[in-house]
Amino acid sequence: MIGRGDRIFAGWLSTALLLALPSVIWSASFREAKLVADPLIILCLELMLQARIGRAIRTLWFIVSVYMLLLEWNIVPSAYLFYLGLLGEALDSQPAAGFFVAIALGAVYLALPGPDRNHARPLLLMGLSGLYLALVSIRAAALLPPERFPIRFPLLHTASVIRDGSERLLVNGWYEQRTVPRDYLYDRLRRLDDRKLPPKLMVVVLESWGESKTSLASFAARTAIGSAKLLASGLEPFEGSTLPGEYRVLCGRQLDLSRWDQTHSHCLPQRLGSLGYKSLALHGYRGAFYYRHLFYPALGFREARFKDGMRGLPICKSAFVGRCDDGVIELAVKRLADPGKRFIHVVSLDAHQAVSEEVKRRYGLENMARADAVSQQINRAVILHTLASMRARDWPAGSLVYFVGDHNPPGATDSSITTPGEVPYLLFSL
Repeated sequence: MIGRGDRIFAGWLSTALLLALPSVIWSASFREAKLVADPLIILCLELMLQARIGRAIRTLWFIVSVYMLLLEWNIVPSAYLFYLGLLGEALDSQPAAGFFVAIALGAVYLALPGPDRNHARPLLLMGLSGLYLALVSIRAAALLPPERFPIRFPLLHTASVIRDGSERLLVNGWYEQRTVPRDYLYDRLRRLDDRKLPPKLMVVVLESWGESKTSLASFAARTAIGSAKLLASGLEPFEGSTLPGEYRVLCGRQLDLSRWDQTHSHCLPQRLGSLGYKSLALHGYRGAFYYRHLFYPALGFREARFKDGMRGLPICKSAFVGRCDDGVIELAVKRLADPGKRFIHVVSLDAHQAVSEEVKRRYGLENMARADAVSQQINRAVILHTLASMRARDWPAGSLVYFVGDHNPPGATDSSITTPGEVPYLLFSL
């Protein structure tokens, strides 16, 4: 028979797991410590309400929490099938294994018996709710920076999403699927015989880069650095956000995030990999964002490195806390110079709005107020830094470096800075 002491122990163990498991799931998902504060309030509700109602509230909150977790990775409901397809292609990978571990932990969380209502003493309820309000107040008052205060509030996040009008993500998502012309570089390489492909190829997708025809021509005239020779410049149509922008450049077509049964044999990493190129994708933020640590291998990249895989490079604290673009670029140039045929893909980060004052000072832009102009100047600086970093090395004949925008700066309307619906590109031979 189970004694009273055993029942008390089991009740407290269940309560501890109800508080801890959401944080364990979030921490495992991001591979760094996260504390999910909402279970403090959910537990109070379960202690005060009937068992069936409390279980329903816990289940509903868990569904909302998972939605918010995916939203932190920039994965929206309209793209769920696409990412399930990626998981299906990478069942033996570490990210996929972590996903299924999280599912198992979530099932345990939902199956746990509710807390013993005999523990619903006023002091306990006041303590739990008071701790939750204290954590919310610290976050609201910004007393500690987010990187030192890794606490998540899915309930409050849900309210802000609805308040900001982002509830349309629940229905339509962020992407409208329309056919767009192929990317300039992709189309150029597609027409080349395999034997005439560049021995070294570096593609830099620039966050929120916009130019008008006039401003692009003016800037292109200033890019004569070292032996780099401008081969082509212009504007091309874009559709969607950063990940569709990457797919446009790497695969020459629009990414359909509503489907899961897609093949990527037409993408540059697959083609170049079959010809003996060693490929590397670099991004200064977390691999879980857009689930790039599954997306890049599916496209054919042999190696991908993100924030945690580039330790020692400087950190820039802006819209996202990640590795600074100049450090990532220098690593990319170093890897491009390794022996043999190389293909390096870089996605920049520093120009992502809203750019912090710290990053603006890093680029000497502290007196510039226009957000679209700030993004433009940061991207121009990244281009010039890349070309300058390449100047000190000897490159095989035919080597190329390509710069292209992923999308216009959000909300940009000044026709002297951006061209609506089009992003700039520059192609150089080395």
